[in-house]
Amino acid sequence: KKVTVKYRVNLDRQLKLTDIRLEGTSQFTITEIKTVLESQEANILGIVPLFGYGRGYTSGPLLEEDSNTIRSLLRELGYRDATVRVNQGVSPDGNNLIITFVVEEGPRTIISGVEIAGNTAFSDDVLKSHLPKLEGTYFSRAKIRNGQRKLSEFYSQAGYYDAKVDFSIDERVTDPKTGESLFKVVYTINNEGQKVVIDRILITGNEKTKTEAILRALTLRPGDYLRAGDIYTSEQNLYASDAFARVEVKPRPAGERPGNERLTDVIVNVEEQAARILSYGGGFSTDLGASGFVDIRHFNLLGNLWQGGARVRMSQKQQLVQIDFLNPRFLHDGDKRFAPLTFTAQYQRDSTVTRFFRSAFDKGTFGIVQRVDADGNPIDQFGADAGDPTLNRLTLSAETNRTISRRDRSIVFFRYRFEDVRLFNIQSLLIKDLLLPDARIRISGFGVTFVRDTRKNCLIKYTILDIIARGEAGEPCRYNASDPTDGDYLTADYNVSIPFLGANTGFNKFQASYNIYRTVKFLKNTTFAGRAIIWLAGA
Repeated sequence: KKVTVKYRVNLDRQLKLTDIRLEGTSQFTITEIKTVLESQEANILGIVPLFGYGRGYTSGPLLEEDSNTIRSLLRELGYRDATVRVNQGVSPDGNNLIITFVVEEGPRTIISGVEIAGNTAFSDDVLKSHLPKLEGTYFSRAKIRNGQRKLSEFYSQAGYYDAKVDFSIDERVTDPKTGESLFKVVYTINNEGQKVVIDRILITGNEKTKTEAILRALTLRPGDYLRAGDIYTSEQNLYASDAFARVEVKPRPAGERPGNERLTDVIVNVEEQAARILSYGGGFSTDLGASGFVDIRHFNLLGNLWQGGARVRMSQKQQLVQIDFLNPRFLHDGDKRFAPLTFTAQYQRDSTVTRFFRSAFDKGTFGIVQRVDADGNPIDQFGADAGDPTLNRLTLSAETNRTISRRDRSIVFFRYRFEDVRLFNIQSLLIKDLLLPDARIRISGFGVTFVRDTRKNCLIKYTILDIIARGEAGEPCRYNASDPTDGDYLTADYNVSIPFLGANTGFNKFQASYNIYRTVKFLKNTTFAGRAIIWLAGA
């Protein structure tokens, strides 16, 4: 037998969700939390997919979920007994839906005290000094978790790798004077144990990669304390080399040593992946004609985690061949950091150089800078075939850097550069006589660039969601290069070309640029910006 089931739906009228409101709390506005709500107002762009909903979007389950979200935000601000109800109203014309979340905050919960248990290596006062201010503040689970994280980081930096930090909350009591709910937070240090010192670092799984190259990429060193942060950084360094598909760092107990410290071996297990990537393609444009390219890159040259590549670009008008090399850990640059070394060799041939001459030189020839025959082929003053003028450029460069100050983002770049630029087949150009003196230019010399960047934004407005997520408002000033309100940005560049090193022209060139930003509070936080530039050159 067969049974047919039919559902009859009475759609009634279709409303448009035009407004979502929030009442009963001054801790945040509906605008601040709309991004975390599931219900969405009607959007004029809703007719376009992915840009919103034309008539808005909500339902009974979604409203319940949004109520829980608002309740969770209030709990993070200390209102643990807050309730949220939803009112649904219809506009007077009967077409629009208005949703109002009504909050009853209730009493605010306050942290009455902070205790620390299970600690023997450090006193309560020392540990509390690393906690954010909690006692006397409003209860926030994010803030408490932030304190847990800071204690864990402190123990890890001190060498107590096995230590774990948990927290608990004492049963609630009521302040007899204010009626506010009070809590006491207890941080418990579990398995504080002994300091853990690295004994040996053992590398496994590497077949093509040299063990010394892996050890150099690690921030773990024998004799150092074992820290979770160093393990994480070591894994990231190896993954960043693109030579490994999997990296696993595990400590293994290796006995004890005098001084109540425990030894551990660190096992670094890696799984190598294909080190070469080949890319190729082609196309056609009315400007350059048919073109093609081939790129090949190697991420583990000679098993040293060096990178190298070759690139070829070919078209009817332009050709380029380039070889580059990168040693990411060339020189020590501070504690457990390295400065890279890059080397590039490039040869480029460009036959579109006539366009530059046409736009850069005097228009006394009405923009005509080249002799051509009836078919558009270049010819010299006698009418003979002269070939297309080309600019051929050979460039060799090597560069490294040195960090001066991480706090001020100060860094110095050192480089050597050799460049040979030559013009060929210029017999068809009317401006040939102007070009001949500089038809062959060769420079060879060194360059130094200093960069200092202290740009920051001190007018940061943290939203309630930022504060809840972090457990605190964060730094009042934060580095911001795109929208600075304070600080400065300095670049100074010096280059020299030396005939003794193979140049046919010598020069000294200096260029500096200084940008400064200052905000005046009594002018409604108006930011003033200034810039100074200087160029000096001598041949």
